[in-house]
Amino acid sequence: MGNQFARVRAAGRQLWRCKDGYVTWLLMGGDSGARLTKAFVDWMDETGQAGMMKEIDWETVHVSQASQEELRGWRDHGNFLREKTLDE
Repeated sequence: MGNQFARVRAAGRQLWRCKDGYVTWLLMGGDSGARLTKAFVDWMDETGQAGMMKEIDWETVHVSQASQEELRGWRDHGNFLREKTLDE
């Protein structure tokens, strides 16, 4: 699948371009990922780029059950990451 992480219903992207290379980031919700994803979205929100992602309850969302359309809508972080360096 290349740059796609196979989910139950859809494939989520996990490799993202940044200013000086690539970073790996995989959206996660529920018990295992909500804290990390929420912190990431909060970081995005500091620059006003969180968009609809700040409205999502990451503790209850099941990313593995998200449709391909939902995953595409959550890709706001791609533009955010392109503005960051690997050190950030």
